[in-house]
Amino acid sequence: MVKKALLTGYFLTVGDFECLRVVCNWLDQLNIPYDIAPYSARIRQLIKGSVNPLAVDEHNYTHLIVICGPCFKDLIKWQLLNFEKFQHCIRIGINLTMIAPLEEWNPFDILLERDSHRINNPDLSFLESTTTIPVIGRCIIRGQVEYGQRQQLDLSIRVINDFISNRGYGVIDIDTELCYNAEETGPQTPSRVLSVIKRMDLLLTNRLHGLVFAIKAGIPVIALDGIKGGDKVTAQARAIGWPMCRLAEEATPEWLDFAEKWCFSDEAKKTILSCRNRILPPLLTIEHDFCSAMAKNIKPSPLPPNAMNVKHRFGWLSSRLFGKK
Repeated sequence: MVKKALLTGYFLTVGDFECLRVVCNWLDQLNIPYDIAPYSARIRQLIKGSVNPLAVDEHNYTHLIVICGPCFKDLIKWQLLNFEKFQHCIRIGINLTMIAPLEEWNPFDILLERDSHRINNPDLSFLESTTTIPVIGRCIIRGQVEYGQRQQLDLSIRVINDFISNRGYGVIDIDTELCYNAEETGPQTPSRVLSVIKRMDLLLTNRLHGLVFAIKAGIPVIALDGIKGGDKVTAQARAIGWPMCRLAEEATPEWLDFAEKWCFSDEAKKTILSCRNRILPPLLTIEHDFCSAMAKNIKPSPLPPNAMNVKHRFGWLSSRLFGKK
């Protein structure tokens, strides 16, 4: 019989998936065909050509290979995998965490575990060569009730998400709200936000302070104004001289392609420096005007229009109480 393997496991994490790819590469080098059979239907939808481990004809396979993740007897009880169906196969466990002592339960003919009561091994994903890609920060707001029907924030978010999805970039969500995750990690702070943005390659945002903090961090930003006709995001981009800002309804795929290429150029770096030089003079003027306003004499506080003269009111009250005129 020609050798053929069934590869099964959780494959829920990127690490699981890399371990699967390592085993697939080994089998490709050995010219041994295989099918991939994730436990979960949701994962089977993501891996094209994969099969249901409970629905396959076990007699089509000579090898059952269980890859990565925790392995325990309840896998059978939960109907994720029926080892008994594959008694005729060589059953191999690789990169597994064996929960129970092997003396109590070990269904494998060959066990090359990641960890068990007898041994600890490095994770198989160390063998996979993983490339790095640009990291995109996503800083969004979903609702601004003050704008009423002018809100198009859902459109701006859709444009941002499509941009990231179509390019497959790494993405980190960045929230500027003070209360973000406050119960778990403490309140958000300007330093936290700026430090995270500074480690991005590019920021996509529909928030004014997303735009502001990107320029402060020296990171190029594509800003989308989610208010119909434009409002504070557009106004801020105009004030600081940042060109990569568009109304959400005008952010065409062609413009986004251009904006992406421009943001990774030397011209973008020069423009960020130009924006920073442009920012200070008007802000110093505002500081001067504010301090001048605070230096003015305090206005006398007028009585409310319907208030009586205090002296007259006191005299009237005395005459009623003590009979004095």
